[in-house]
Amino acid sequence: MFEERFEDFVGLITAIEKEIQRIKTAELGRFGLRGGDLMCIYNLQKHPEGLTSAELTRLAGIDRAAVSRVVARLSSEGFVEVGADEPGSSGRYRAPIRLTEKGHAVMVEVDDIIRDVVSTAGSGLSPSSREAMYASLSSVLEQLKEI
Repeated sequence: MFEERFEDFVGLITAIEKEIQRIKTAELGRFGLRGGDLMCIYNLQKHPEGLTSAELTRLAGIDRAAVSRVVARLSSEGFVEVGADEPGSSGRYRAPIRLTEKGHAVMVEVDDIIRDVVSTAGSGLSPSSREAMYASLSSVLEQLKEI
């Protein structure tokens, strides 16, 4: 019983992650974006005032070095702009990062894709089942963090 639960849990979580990555690669590639870019541009869209690299690292859930690489590439491709450092700060890690007009335009289409994917993925769930699923996953995550 325990082994089956372990295999089911790990297998399902891994398969879901692989499918999400496959969808991100296929859908974002049309815009010249990579799967790893999504959480950065998504969070920048939610914060039009801009975010520092530190804030983006925390919100996107990816490490500092990855954020730095993503921002550098997105900046060179015109999706984001990096502002001037805050007075008295040490380095570009405190400079605000914002979506450009090009970044905002892409996010309009990406938002539609996200909405379609989430809607399709959850179409077999009732609202109460969906709520229970998210509550259960949150509980499992919190328990795993304790280990």
